[in-house]
Amino acid sequence: MGEYLSTREVMTLLGISRRTVQAWVKAGKLRPGKDAQGRNTFTRADIESLISVAQDTPDSTPTSAEVPVIPVQFDPSRQIIIDLERYEGLCFRLAQLEAKVLMLEDKRPWWRRMFSK
Repeated sequence: MGEYLSTREVMTLLGISRRTVQAWVKAGKLRPGKDAQGRNTFTRADIESLISVAQDTPDSTPTSAEVPVIPVQFDPSRQIIIDLERYEGLCFRLAQLEAKVLMLEDKRPWWRRMFSK
């Protein structure tokens, strides 16, 4: 029998999150066993075969030689417009938050706030 690994050890070996391990189990990429406490365990051979398959498949990320370089002119006026749009969005959000704070500071019940005006 081979060595068994916990979910945490698989996460460390593969450099993935717990949710990814759970998703791979659900998808059938990993076959878990159960230990005495009912937790998932994985054989080291299964994990090493998964690592070797991942290393054998070529990476789909293009290299820098394959990606064309497109020269872009920096337009300061466009950057100002983008910054202003962000600023306006932040101002709007700030006004919304101020209204919520004012409403929370008012200790009257909602029906008194609604009908007292």
